[in-house]
Amino acid sequence: MSPRKAFTLIEILVVIAIMAILAALLLPAMGKLRSTARKTECASNLRQIFTAMTLYAQENNSTHMYGHDYVSNLDWFQKSSPLAPYAGGADALQRISVCPENRASITPYPQDRYGQWVNNSYGYPYAYNYFVLPNVSGAKPKENGTSAIRQAKITRPSEVVMLTDSIKGQGWGGGFSVPGDAKWKRIATPHSDKTSVLWCDGHVSLEAKKDIEDKTVIK
Repeated sequence: MSPRKAFTLIEILVVIAIMAILAALLLPAMGKLRSTARKTECASNLRQIFTAMTLYAQENNSTHMYGHDYVSNLDWFQKSSPLAPYAGGADALQRISVCPENRASITPYPQDRYGQWVNNSYGYPYAYNYFVLPNVSGAKPKENGTSAIRQAKITRPSEVVMLTDSIKGQGWGGGFSVPGDAKWKRIATPHSDKTSVLWCDGHVSLEAKKDIEDKTVIK
């Protein structure tokens, strides 16, 4: 009878070492793939939001959605927001209003541990440009006072920011205006040191934060 063949301890250790080396080589590539997937999903979210914003405007005298309405106490991304029906429902709006990088393992609703009223079941929503989606006292356009913005007022929409990635946790907040304002810190750069930007004409791009400093004021 021929002797039984078996792996020696050294052979097993060599196989384990080879597998460990292969795993070490593959992990960075897998990390890049996950990062690319998150960027793609983020851009898709923003495009869906723009579609919902456009549909909302078409049925509301060509007026943009607001960022926050002091009368109803609603943010644009909340479940009860008037934008929800145009985004496929309350849950769909909540989901697409959060970048994959900003999802929270514990639902920050209605208030997270930092005292911020996040009001989103998925995480920390995109930050909005106050000049485009202002905080209003009643969402209908008015001749005087703070009001929602008509689309026609934005004459160069491809050069004006609507939404960006936001920071999460401490310091998160709804919107921003200009670099000199403290709220400018709310804009995050989670995608290879760049932020996803939804522009007022509907296109989405990745931008360095410094490159949008003069792109918030309506021109």
